[in-house]
Amino acid sequence: MKSDSSMKNEGIKKSEISQKFEKLKSDSFDVLCRLSQLAEYKTAHKGCHNKRMGYFAAAIARKMGFDEIFAEKMLYASPLHDIGKIGIPDNILVKPDKLTHEEWQLMRQHTMIGEKILEDMNIEFVKLAKEIALTHHEKYNGSGYPKGLQSNNIPVSGRIVAIVDVFDSLTSERPFRDEVFSIKDAFDLIKAAVGSHFDPEVVEVFSSIKDELVRIKGEYKD
Repeated sequence: MKSDSSMKNEGIKKSEISQKFEKLKSDSFDVLCRLSQLAEYKTAHKGCHNKRMGYFAAAIARKMGFDEIFAEKMLYASPLHDIGKIGIPDNILVKPDKLTHEEWQLMRQHTMIGEKILEDMNIEFVKLAKEIALTHHEKYNGSGYPKGLQSNNIPVSGRIVAIVDVFDSLTSERPFRDEVFSIKDAFDLIKAAVGSHFDPEVVEVFSSIKDELVRIKGEYKD
């Protein structure tokens, strides 16, 4: 039988290992978010957007009843949603004016480029990131891109990220828009797009954790 001191030392070692593992995960997430910014390094769309995307998406996944494994995959996968923009020409990516129809068609290709960049990697969160990269601009009514998917044919990961991407964009400074929307106005705009742009169920969950989303927004400022 192990002595009390031996059991205590084992407990301390397990605690230290757990702390080091959590630190490793936290550091890995920070590195991932930094690397995901490479796609938009030449734009003004920097700061903590990708990190907020991860925390927002994971919070919604938990509230929707998904297990912690899926929530953590969303945390790591969501920051890579726009990785395909690294393949968009600079004159389009950093253009301060409205894009022409032809330029917009090229910009939309970042979804498929992102899927291509992330394919053939046997890492679970990267598989999810590939799915998100391809589908986060799909719309619930089928009017989105690149495939015009509709309703539940859009993976839930893409439906979640579609909402948090718009929310964070509306409430952050962007070079193509003079106005930064208030939290209230952003929520109102998202609710107004229920059933057209956004999944009603995901919007309901999104709205129910408003305080948590606002906290994340405040904690990870640009």
